[in-house]
Amino acid sequence: MRKLIFLHAAWCGPCKHLIRTLLPKIEQECPDQVESVDVSEDPQNYVRKFKVKKVPTFLLMEDGQLEKKVSGSPGLAVIDW
Repeated sequence: MRKLIFLHAAWCGPCKHLIRTLLPKIEQECPDQVESVDVSEDPQNYVRKFKVKKVPTFLLMEDGQLEKKVSGSPGLAVIDW
């Protein structure tokens, strides 16, 4: 099963914009396949595990394995969902 993990921060302007505009659309189209994670909480330790250095970052997972990692606000556009 594919899953998109969206890593963001409360202080990040582009992250706030994506949370307001794009994330609701993605969640509506792909329910139960999107996980939104604030990097200050990050209970799964995605930041450390996948060496995330910038936000926003999108992790495209396939059956629990990282398929693609893209950072930056236009990042989602290059992920072939």
